[in-house]
Amino acid sequence: MITSLRGDLSLFMFRNMYFKKFQSVIKYDIILWGWEIQSVKVLKIQKRVLRAIRGLNKRESCRPIFNELKVLTVTALYIFEMLCYSKKKISKEFRHV
Repeated sequence: MITSLRGDLSLFMFRNMYFKKFQSVIKYDIILWGWEIQSVKVLKIQKRVLRAIRGLNKRESCRPIFNELKVLTVTALYIFEMLCYSKKKISKEFRHV
C-alpha cells in the first residue's frame, strides 16, 4: 500500500498514515508484550514500513528516518508507555493516601 502511494502523498501524509495505521496497533497492550521475542519482529516490520515511506533500500540505515519523522522505535515506545503507566499508578496511590 505504501509503495503504491509513494508518488501521490506527501511525507506529512505518510507520517499521519503511519501513526494511524501502524503505531496505534503497536501501542495496543505494548505493556503486556513489550519485552517478548516477537517485539524484535515488530521492530523489523516497523523499519520496513519506514523504509517504504522514504523509498530506501532494505540495507540502508533507518536511524535518520526515525529522527526525521519523529517516530519512536518499538523499544522506546515500550519505555515511554511504561513510564506513563507508572506515573498514572503512582498518582492514583497518592490520591488515596
